[in-house]
Amino acid sequence: MMVEDFTAFLKADAGITSLAAGRVYPQNLPQNATLPAVVYRQFSGKRPATMDNRTQLTNDLFHLTCSAADYKTSKQLSEKVRQALEGFAGAMGATTILGVFLEHEGDTYAAESLIFDTDLEFRIWHREA
Repeated sequence: MMVEDFTAFLKADAGITSLAAGRVYPQNLPQNATLPAVVYRQFSGKRPATMDNRTQLTNDLFHLTCSAADYKTSKQLSEKVRQALEGFAGAMGATTILGVFLEHEGDTYAAESLIFDTDLEFRIWHREA
């Protein structure tokens, strides 16, 4: 499944692991989580079709948040994530990735939790198994 392969890919990347140490979570940052960490969620997915058949192509939009206790670490982690994903094509576990494209990057700060976030959105084209 693409999401499982995506998670394993992020957790195995040496650059991401150097800062987040495997702290990659779906949907939400766990309460009292150790920082820095990466949270991802799928925003949308499209499965183009032709008049003859489905194409087996999928294009998903994933939103990743790189959270840290300070701005510098949030930006460093987001750079590691960007380097791992942007332009990637090839095998991601059992999923064939055709291309990964950065569509948006921005910063937020949650004053109530004192967490700095850098948000990245990637369009990921892949083949369905």
